Amino acid sequence: MADGPDDPEAPTAVGHALWALTSRLGQRLDSALTREAGISLAWFILLRQLASAAPGDLRMRDAGAALVMTSGGMTRMVDRIEAAGHVERRACPQDRRALRLYITDAGRAVLRQAELVYRRELETHLLRHLHGDEVRQLRQILAKLGHGA
Repeated sequence: MADGPDDPEAPTAVGHALWALTSRLGQRLDSALTREAGISLAWFILLRQLASAAPGDLRMRDAGAALVMTSGGMTRMVDRIEAAGHVERRACPQDRRALRLYITDAGRAVLRQAELVYRRELETHLLRHLHGDEVRQLRQILAKLGHGA
């Protein structure tokens, strides 16, 4: 792996390592969540967003942007998750064209179950390879990188 920021191979090596890690981890998380909680990783992320937002604060457009989905892809996903009873769409009183998303009680229940699977998978496939101080450092580095991306 690259030795430092002045190494001309550093951007490629770091980019490839991050892509490979997130790809493998995403596949593992999606597989475990689907198998054990009955929801995909994308559904899990949406439900987490809804559970942490104030009721009515999350618009479909904003949720789609956070999931890096097109509006059509987001609509299809919300159609399925709504049919499963985990979310509701409601028109915004101030702008009837905008739709707000709300998590249902069933959505909260499946999210609680999925959180356990998610946490276990992250501990098993990511954090078990690090020591306590390395976890703290990783969190700091990821926060720093998140502000620049």
